[in-house]
Amino acid sequence: IDDFKKPGYLLDLGCGCGFFLKEAKEHGWQALGVDPSRKSIEHANLMIGDNIICGTLDDVPTNRQFDAITLINVLDHMVDAYRQLQRVKDLLAPGGIIYLRFPNGLFHSFMMRLFNIFSAGQFISPFLIFHEYALTPKAIKRFLDDMGYTDIRVLNAHITGGNFYRSEGALATLVQNILRSLIWVFFKILEKLSRGRWLWGPSLQVIARKDSGGSGD
Repeated sequence: IDDFKKPGYLLDLGCGCGFFLKEAKEHGWQALGVDPSRKSIEHANLMIGDNIICGTLDDVPTNRQFDAITLINVLDHMVDAYRQLQRVKDLLAPGGIIYLRFPNGLFHSFMMRLFNIFSAGQFISPFLIFHEYALTPKAIKRFLDDMGYTDIRVLNAHITGGNFYRSEGALATLVQNILRSLIWVFFKILEKLSRGRWLWGPSLQVIARKDSGGSGD
């Protein structure tokens, strides 16, 4: 995010326990978090203080404006993603940026169809992610473009998340890390070779800018 915008006011939607907010503050951002979980907020308050709203995006005061708004593994949980993206734009200052991370619907739907062909869906389904929406690279680009966002960039996101195996031993952890690295390198090579057209990784990250009416920073 620092590569696209100088530190200013940041809003993290679905901030959870506040780990990202803590990182943002250490990078010079004045950060505000929003999350519906009181238990998560209690944990976040211990790390960063009281700069957290218990609620949803609709509870953020309309008179606030932010230089950056982040939705990390949040957008696919929202019932009305299109309206929420428009609401985010209203809260962005001119030239502000939005950062999204969410599961790649293209990847997860393809894997489900593939494994169903071999009647093996029950083995892969625990690792596939389907929430309110299964967003694809094409869909998110169209959403943001229709709303007037500019400088839209869609990329494969680094692979994170839970364990592939029930075991939590050192060997299982090593295998997981190797698998994640190999999968990440494979999809990143495809992305580079296609100049960003083949975005087939398990997760996507998106950054876009609200038009400033002039040159952005």
